[in-house]
Amino acid sequence: MAISSQEWDAISVVTTVTSSLSILCAIVTIAIYALRPHLRYGFTDLIILIAVAELISIPAYAVGRHGEYAGQESALCQWQAAAEQIGDLTSIFATACMSVDVLLIIFWGYSVEQVGRMHFRVHIPFCIITSSLIALAPLGVVDPLTGTRFYAGTGLWCWISSPFSAYRLYLFYIPLWTVFFFNICAYFMVGRRVWKRSRVIKKAMNGTRVPYKNTYIRNVSLYLVAFALSWTPATINRIYQFANPGEELFSLALLHSIFAPGNGVLNCLVYVYVAISTGQRSVAHSRMGRTDHDSTSLSRPVALFGGVGSAVQAHMAIRDANMDGKGRSPDSDEEDVGTDMRSWHGTADALPSRPARPWLRPADRQNSNSAVPLTTIN
Repeated sequence: MAISSQEWDAISVVTTVTSSLSILCAIVTIAIYALRPHLRYGFTDLIILIAVAELISIPAYAVGRHGEYAGQESALCQWQAAAEQIGDLTSIFATACMSVDVLLIIFWGYSVEQVGRMHFRVHIPFCIITSSLIALAPLGVVDPLTGTRFYAGTGLWCWISSPFSAYRLYLFYIPLWTVFFFNICAYFMVGRRVWKRSRVIKKAMNGTRVPYKNTYIRNVSLYLVAFALSWTPATINRIYQFANPGEELFSLALLHSIFAPGNGVLNCLVYVYVAISTGQRSVAHSRMGRTDHDSTSLSRPVALFGGVGSAVQAHMAIRDANMDGKGRSPDSDEEDVGTDMRSWHGTADALPSRPARPWLRPADRQNSNSAVPLTTIN
């Protein structure tokens, strides 16, 4: 089914509007990071990487059909397609690195500081180099039968052309959904570890209700929903094009043009929600005499760490309770909690000194001004 010129005009307008909003949201995220140093924690390195990646891919989306109009041989068309690949893949790989961070901290005993050092040594180079190789390697490839370049007009914008449509799956959608399901598995493993200790946490806190499970479910769900909303319409549209060469559906193309360039808007919405809810918890904590220097995160992926932060707080309660004198819960056959807890501390010298925390043991209280638990991301 062909899309009329009026419908293409409507799609172009929608693409421009959503792209402009996403660019604005990405700039705001970077500005907050630059102007508010106290909001910088290990995980925000990857958040800023995602925002920068959005500033690479979303301007390319904003060009819209002008790349196709310029022709497949034009620099505009080739830049548009390559920029979309680099930016989107970098963002996707960065979310996988965040999941790896959480797994390393919870299951392999890494500290937040150790994980933070890995960002510039491993994670960020991996994301940028891998996505750049995938995007730039096909430049100059031409289909011998049709003479169509690997990157050419695809209706909405320049991207992987129809003669190479199978590579849309190999070079983008398969990595995309592989990362998505990897993230689900990682968060499930973390949630399972948290939930298995819920009874121990309740006892360690003298029966006080610890709502970290609800926080974890809510924040992880927000992240997963935002991820799925961003890419499900695009995936369905490209599968339809693969199954029906030369055909376009206006409804699928319109949804694709809304959600793919609008990725940054979804990121910002999740960030605002987490920021507001975190601010409310901070006020509640201060009324109870707590000054944990709670801070907000900066984009969709860190919505996860609100739940993880609550889990860390619960682990601290277990350790301080020292329920059987050995740092191990009598209700659990898991590994030594005291050893596990030593991996949850990083340093943040830029943060103001924290007041003494009377619920800590004397040995731990001595270092309370320099040791900042992951709950600061809660």
